[in-house]
Amino acid sequence: MLRLFEDLGIAADREDEVYHNSQVEPGWHNYGGWFHFVGTIAAGTEASRQIAANAWAFDMEKVNDRSEPGFTRRIGLLNKVFEGRPVVQVEFHAIAP
Repeated sequence: MLRLFEDLGIAADREDEVYHNSQVEPGWHNYGGWFHFVGTIAAGTEASRQIAANAWAFDMEKVNDRSEPGFTRRIGLLNKVFEGRPVVQVEFHAIAP
């Protein structure tokens, strides 16, 4: 994930949201969150899909057993520095200590 962020010019310590889902086993936890970067999605699967009037699900790309990123045009909590620019949101799910 860190290499992906580096390739996209995303500072790994500048998340827009990170949340804890659950403990999956002693010492390991399931986290999710998202980052933004300036750019567009040229091709590929939209990571966010609407499943009901007010509900969304994610279709992520499995990188390994512990991390899954996905790219979406559905933007949340956008920092003012990005206003007026084309922005992509990188969603992630990860298992970490």
